Amino acid sequence: MLERIREGSQSMVVKVILVFIIVTFAFTGVSGYLGSSSEPGVAVVNGETITQTEYDRAYQNERARMEEQLGDMFAQLTSDPRYMRQLRANVVDQLIEQELVAQYAREQGLRVSDEQVKEAIRNISAFRSAGQFSNDVYLMALRNSGYTPETFAQAMRSDMARTQLVRTLIESDFSLPGEAARLQSILAQTRSGRYLQVTLQDYMADVSVEDEEIQAYYDNNRAQFATEERVKVEYVRLDYDAVAGDINIADETVREYYDNNVSRYTTEEQRRVSHILIETGDDAEAAMQEIEQVQQQLEQGTEFAELAAELSDDVFSGEQGGDLEWISSGQMDPEFEEAVFALEETGDVSGIVETSFGYHLIKLTDVRAGEVQEFAEVEAEIRDQMQRQQAEEAYFMAQQQLAETSFEIPDSLAPAAEETGQELVQTDWFTQSSVPAELDAPQVVAQVFSSDLVDEKLASDIIELDDQSAVVIRVVEHEPASTQPLEEVRDTVTQLLQEEKAQRQAVLAAEEFAEQLRAGEIADTSMMTSIDGITRQSQDVPAAVREALFELPPVTGDEASMKTVTLRSGDVAVVQLTNVTPGEENADQVAQLQEQMQQRHAQVLYQAFIDSLRAQADIERKTNPTETTQ
Repeated sequence: MLERIREGSQSMVVKVILVFIIVTFAFTGVSGYLGSSSEPGVAVVNGETITQTEYDRAYQNERARMEEQLGDMFAQLTSDPRYMRQLRANVVDQLIEQELVAQYAREQGLRVSDEQVKEAIRNISAFRSAGQFSNDVYLMALRNSGYTPETFAQAMRSDMARTQLVRTLIESDFSLPGEAARLQSILAQTRSGRYLQVTLQDYMADVSVEDEEIQAYYDNNRAQFATEERVKVEYVRLDYDAVAGDINIADETVREYYDNNVSRYTTEEQRRVSHILIETGDDAEAAMQEIEQVQQQLEQGTEFAELAAELSDDVFSGEQGGDLEWISSGQMDPEFEEAVFALEETGDVSGIVETSFGYHLIKLTDVRAGEVQEFAEVEAEIRDQMQRQQAEEAYFMAQQQLAETSFEIPDSLAPAAEETGQELVQTDWFTQSSVPAELDAPQVVAQVFSSDLVDEKLASDIIELDDQSAVVIRVVEHEPASTQPLEEVRDTVTQLLQEEKAQRQAVLAAEEFAEQLRAGEIADTSMMTSIDGITRQSQDVPAAVREALFELPPVTGDEASMKTVTLRSGDVAVVQLTNVTPGEENADQVAQLQEQMQQRHAQVLYQAFIDSLRAQADIERKTNPTETTQ
């Protein structure tokens, strides 16, 4: 069974569902499994606390993920309090679901072996260098995150057990090829029929509207005639790209920078070393005795790689004879690095070195000397760097100048535009639902329609649209929201009422025609428009007619299959189905549909599983995350 699950985990369905597991693990980081229960929490799930630290980390990770996914749009969304409240609530929900699944996995006795954990760690891309697992990168990443190999392995083991559970669950569902073939045949079928279109205009001349009806409609539908608040504004906009385009760096300036900073373009000496690690644990004295015994075996001629494989507590490097690959200054513990760079000859072995990981013996296996990059190799890089730096400074200074001038002279933006050399733009009237594209950002709209700007008609503070653009705005004219008087909308109301009455008559006429057609009283159907073998995607008939044709049941016996529908234009149509032709089977489409059906079934099954766990769980939300995390 487990072998079949492991094989099935390579399918697209499983990969799609397991995105949830991957995202939630990235959500909390490994420390989510190691948090202290004494820490204040945002929720308690069956007695297990989701700590504030876990929530804060998950929230920040989700913000970073959304920012990477949505780019500048996310910056606009963050100015909407409702969106941010929902984001925080979603993070808590994900953490609760993660904890429920983890608890269920433990209850079912799901276990992951040491070898499976090791293999999973080796396959984590963050621990790879040049396509291969790097023990150096692995240890540094763990140390920078505050974890030891043991605590990280514990977190991986827990996550893999959850993943195993989800795989087991979703692989228990399936769809049959016959289901997909039947669905594909239905989706690919063509249908024929005919329809009669009863036009609204044919009845408009026959209807009249009284003043009392117009007044009643207006009184009952005043919201239809409400006008939005609207404004005219002037603004000055700054763009980083425009500022950067005016900056040029002279060749001699680039050369001077290189000469003064040549050390920046010198690659450091790198050393390749192997080590044997004996972790201190709870007994430093025993660890020292053990490393001394290893040192004695080396002195007696035992191969370093052999001892590393047999005795080193760093099992990953031990399997490679203790090899840590290439090391540069600043990568390892200071004590470790000092010992590495003190070794003089390839093959030399250090004395016993103590670090936060334990006791080491280090062997130098290779040396790669540092090199100086030629000016021609880095000239373009230096020029770009200097241009970017000067552009950022110029953009910042322009922002400061814009902010200061608009503050000192707030009743007009003309002086600010002149002072900064930017264009002063004036808009036409616009509402909150018709903001000009260049100002259409939540933070701008909130300012434009605020009472401060509307009432005072003074310049706003500088508003950052994103990292590379900013704007100052001033409301020039303002009209409050109102309701149009009846006399202004009388013609509109009259037209609406006429169309409403005409449509009722058109519906009656269409229904009468349908009844006569169904009773066989209409022998000549030449006034109807024929429909010959259309598909669900056909565009040569009105959409409402096409949809009605594919909703109608197939013709059985002598009973006609028809219905009456209203078209987008207001016209009414009587639609009759006359023939259904099954679609031809397409093996590729059947396979694709089967995959989609299985994916959908698995998603529904997984959600039902989560809903079941929630229904049986004791879940308590301890705090409002909106208040605890900014």
